[in-house]
Amino acid sequence: MDKRYQIFISSTYKDLIEERQKVTQAILKLYHFPIGMEMFHADNNEQWCQIKNTIDMSDYYILILGRYCGTLIEKEGISYTEKEYDYAISRGIPVLSFIISDDAKKESYGIETNKQQRAYKKFVKKVMELPCEFWHTSDELAYQVTSTLSMKFRENNRNGWMPNNPYGIIGSYKVDDVIVGDYIIVYFSELKGGKKHLIISKMNISPNGTVVLYNNIRNGKNEDAEYSYHGICKIEENIIYIYLNNDFSNEKATIYFMRPVGDLGRYIGLFLALSSNLVPICIKIACFREGIDLDSEVNKDLLKNILMSNNVNWENNMLIVEEHQKHLFYSDEMIMRS
Repeated sequence: MDKRYQIFISSTYKDLIEERQKVTQAILKLYHFPIGMEMFHADNNEQWCQIKNTIDMSDYYILILGRYCGTLIEKEGISYTEKEYDYAISRGIPVLSFIISDDAKKESYGIETNKQQRAYKKFVKKVMELPCEFWHTSDELAYQVTSTLSMKFRENNRNGWMPNNPYGIIGSYKVDDVIVGDYIIVYFSELKGGKKHLIISKMNISPNGTVVLYNNIRNGKNEDAEYSYHGICKIEENIIYIYLNNDFSNEKATIYFMRPVGDLGRYIGLFLALSSNLVPICIKIACFREGIDLDSEVNKDLLKNILMSNNVNWENNMLIVEEHQKHLFYSDEMIMRS
């Protein structure tokens, strides 16, 4: 499942600027959302409410401890960082703690008061009661954070953020490299008593599974297509599912392609949509990777016979691509190459 997680980063600020930056960059490289509230003070009721809400919306809480306590909340005798930590624990947010090692080199930012030092030692002791890791440098810290997060992500027990998905598909959006590319799509249109027209369209499938379909290309130009669709591709076993949305009318369409054994650069299946007068239709459709010349390499008579033939096994009760049609389409007879 392609989730994006919000990760709350909590630490003192001035002494850990570099460490926060390295961790933030590392999380962004994983394509997740780092967030911190270091510029807000937890002793301000309004700002504390905002901090709490942000932690509540986060999937993971990362605590980075250096050697400083930071400003104390006088009424509570704890630091802002500790207050955030306690709240995350109380809310059941998974907490990942990283403490600076005793032998790590770190420049001094001055001496804190005895009260701050006692509060810091007490806080470190509390944190070490739960699993934690120790770091020496900012680079080591960033590596530890990404490694630990990657293991946590595999548990897949946090809500996360899902990419915009108007089709309600759950699954990976990354598709096999053999599917990625530009295609020419053909089908036959025939009104009752009219002539069978070959309709040519173009389609692109990107590596992240997004699809663009230009239906009924005129003058060979995508911009002159009768309709354009955008959508997503999902692959399950030997079926390629393509879910589309008409850019103009918001009409939904679905394509089901059967995958052959091996990479033949062509697919056959069904196209389900609405006609121009809003009647549901289902037609047989063929797809050829660009590079296969429709005019000189494709057996058009065989293709027309496959796409226009009536069902044998199901009479007229169901439109399907029957086994013998599938075998003919993927046979050597379809492509005429010398």
